[in-house]
Amino acid sequence: MRRFFSRLLFSAIAAVAILVGAAAIGLGYRAMDAIQSDYVASVEQNLRVKVDAFQALMLAHNFRLQQVLDQRLTELAEDITQRTRFGTPLSDELLLRLRDEYKVDEIYLVDRDRVIFQTTFEPDLGFDLSVLGEDFIAFYNQVWTLNEPLGELFSISTQTGKLSSFRYFRPQDADFTVEISMDLRAFMRETLTVEVHDFIFGELLGDLTGEEELIQSIDVFFGNRVAPWSLLEEGRPLPPGIVDVLFEQHRITTREGGLQTDYIHLDVESTLGGADTLFIAEIVTNRAIVETYVIQAITAIVVASLLVGFAVFYISSRTVRERLLVRIDRIADGLIRLSEGRYDTRLTIAGNDELAGIGARVDVMADAIQARDSAIRKINADLDNRVAAQTEELTEALGLVSSSIDYASRIQKSILPSTDTFSALFDEHFTIWEPRDRVGGDMYWIRIWGDGVLIIACDCTGHGVPGAFMTLIATGALDRAMEEVPPGRVDGLVQRVHQYVQLTLKQNEAASGSADDGMELGAVYLNAELDRLSYAGARFSLFLVEDGSLSEMEGTRCGIGYRTTEYSQAFEQSEVPVKQGVAFYLTTDGLIDQIGGPRQRSFGKRRLRQMILSLQKEDMVRQRESIIQQVRDFRGDQPRRDDVLMLGFKL
Repeated sequence: MRRFFSRLLFSAIAAVAILVGAAAIGLGYRAMDAIQSDYVASVEQNLRVKVDAFQALMLAHNFRLQQVLDQRLTELAEDITQRTRFGTPLSDELLLRLRDEYKVDEIYLVDRDRVIFQTTFEPDLGFDLSVLGEDFIAFYNQVWTLNEPLGELFSISTQTGKLSSFRYFRPQDADFTVEISMDLRAFMRETLTVEVHDFIFGELLGDLTGEEELIQSIDVFFGNRVAPWSLLEEGRPLPPGIVDVLFEQHRITTREGGLQTDYIHLDVESTLGGADTLFIAEIVTNRAIVETYVIQAITAIVVASLLVGFAVFYISSRTVRERLLVRIDRIADGLIRLSEGRYDTRLTIAGNDELAGIGARVDVMADAIQARDSAIRKINADLDNRVAAQTEELTEALGLVSSSIDYASRIQKSILPSTDTFSALFDEHFTIWEPRDRVGGDMYWIRIWGDGVLIIACDCTGHGVPGAFMTLIATGALDRAMEEVPPGRVDGLVQRVHQYVQLTLKQNEAASGSADDGMELGAVYLNAELDRLSYAGARFSLFLVEDGSLSEMEGTRCGIGYRTTEYSQAFEQSEVPVKQGVAFYLTTDGLIDQIGGPRQRSFGKRRLRQMILSLQKEDMVRQRESIIQQVRDFRGDQPRRDDVLMLGFKL
């Protein structure tokens, strides 16, 4: 009986040892997967924050980059226009020299039908851009119409993988558009500083591995669904097939040679390159390290379990057997708690036998896991603090810029005439002045000139801060011209303003340089009896409504201050008799060129005429409200394209 009991006890203990070893293997691998998955999730969260900070930094430098790039594009386009103005075609050799001279990657000349007819990138010669789809065709029509640089400042080239900019510009009256492409990272190093570039692409989006041996490498890919490319390693594309799978599931995990690679679609709102761009993280972890720790712990547990079995074999007391089973259960429960992530579990098995040794080894494993978990939490906390500090610095910098622009806006508004000035001269009038940004390039003026009244509406080159600077130049030129020109001679006034602007900007024939800025302007003069009107305009029209009929007084088809306008350019003056009840309207092209409506076309002069005539039964206050609402309804979800200025007054 004792021999039978001993054999039975030995078999039972051996079976228990095998079960404990198997449970340790299963639980150990579950704990390994949980640790690795949690670590990858924490890195993913930090990458989202870093990508948001990366986009914020890129947008913070957006104005400077776009300003320099658009100036370079405008100068290049004007150079090409001058070289081809007499029908002389550009040679391919000259186009290559212009590419190097203006420091751009490639130049494309595109005709009205959106076909590339000359380029420095020979594979694209003859390419029809219409195949890019309806959205691109609508965009190209805007480029052809608006006469200002447009395009993507942030994009990934599907051919080279470079972070690039693509901008388009149609020179005035040209029968082609000029497209340039730029390597954005090289352009940032040139335009900003190497330190700023290295911080954005190095320190900010750099490797998060640090001293942590679990992470092998980290990379971030940016682009559209067709071809995302690495932001950290130039020219490295995302492995094929990854993007399509990530649109079906959030994360892809592959394992090869002891390394685990996770591809994750970072769920962040893209503010660069358009709504179809996306960010994908690649996180490579060293699974072999975790496996080594787990295998060592499992081996210790299995060996200890076998030793316990042999020890228990020599114990015949029922009390000892019960005590043995209780301790084994305690070890198993502790391993289960560890597999559930309760890393503060400690077995603390009393005694000096093998079971106590197993408990001690399990406690050592728990200490190691808890220490690693604490280290991960510390890394995450440090990363959070650094991102928070950088975000605070960016917020402070943006606040300073915003305050400066607000102050500039108050200065610009103080220069414009007050409502009281208009009210003292006209019983009925309205003013609509809405800069696209907080400051703008549109301005208006009303002054007593001799015995009459002078009213000016002006549209300067650009908008935002550059446009606001131009309005100050226009104001100074008007002040000086009024002192020199006899009252009522609006043609001489416009000519003198043109000359002062050319001299101020050094754009006259005697000056050298590449700048070509100016303005369009309309000047109205009413005599003291308010029965005769004189008008002169520079690419600017005056609309009159008399007895239900609308007429247009067009100005000279020539801008003010531009380098291409001769210094002695004369401006035509028109004079008409007027009477009580006649309404007058002056407007800049910001309203006429606004894109909107179901067909996404410009508001246009025809629609403006119809709107003015339809409002003649309303007073000027109601007309202003109706015009603002109609333009807003027409625009819909489209962004504002330009500053808007419209003046209306009735005798």
